[in-house]
Amino acid sequence: MCQPLIVILGPTASGKTTLGIELARKFNGEIISADSRQVYQGLDLGSAKVENIKPKQRTYFQRKMGYCLAQNVPHWLIDVIDLKKEIFSAGEFRKMADKVIADIAKRKKLPFLVGGSMLYIDAVVSGFSFAPPVSAKIRKDLAKKETDELKKMLFQLDPYAYKKIDLKNRRRIERALEVKIATGKSILEFQKKRKKYGTLKLGIHLPRKKLYRQIDKRVDERMGQGMLEEVKELLNKGVSAQKLISLGLEYRYLTQYLIGEIPDLEEAVRALKGAIHRFVRRQLTWWRKDKEIIWIKNKREAVGEIRNFLS
Repeated sequence: MCQPLIVILGPTASGKTTLGIELARKFNGEIISADSRQVYQGLDLGSAKVENIKPKQRTYFQRKMGYCLAQNVPHWLIDVIDLKKEIFSAGEFRKMADKVIADIAKRKKLPFLVGGSMLYIDAVVSGFSFAPPVSAKIRKDLAKKETDELKKMLFQLDPYAYKKIDLKNRRRIERALEVKIATGKSILEFQKKRKKYGTLKLGIHLPRKKLYRQIDKRVDERMGQGMLEEVKELLNKGVSAQKLISLGLEYRYLTQYLIGEIPDLEEAVRALKGAIHRFVRRQLTWWRKDKEIIWIKNKREAVGEIRNFLS
């Protein structure tokens, strides 16, 4: 039998973190965070990172794989990357997640993959293989160009990828160009699938209006908790404005305010809320195509589905 893997997914602010922790407790599980920003050190409030404790006696493997405890539940792949020095890809995430899942299974625990980063989740569940790393020079040359120029290059060099990838995500455009320039092949040619796990995918369903209210409330709460100060501190530590803007959402709009591209903080917050609403629509559009997802409304339904799956 394939190694079982429980996936808890859902749009931003839908309650994935809380549900994942409750289910991991009930089923003797451990959580792998599937979030493209929680892997970075220093992105805390803006990525909705769980408050966590990093035990002093962590092994080398635990330190490398971002092991921590949140509400006394083991979490993995949190704070593993230095934001100033490294760029992290979905392929690297899959490799690390595979090692963590193997470790969890070896200790007779149940792995839960919890998050909202669509590509990260698909990379693990579908077993995508990814294109090899490319030279720093190619990456630096592309980083100097405007986003519109990168889009034109991609259309000319790899029109198939141009139609398939998220053109609102600059990093996705850069990566497609890096691969095409370095290998001569489309990034899509590398995305082959080799499934390793028996997977149950549970998606959290919330009415759209309620979800938007929760998003707006959470943005206001984070602003009160010091999200603007978090972005200021990252800039002061030497993280470039361009890097923060490329992370999107909270880091994009608050950085644009701090460097003067958005003149008013209230305007930046309004723009941020609207951008998160649009991002949620993209998440739901992506997942609507996946017929394997079972949409649940509460913990009771989730528990029932997991029990049926494990039996």
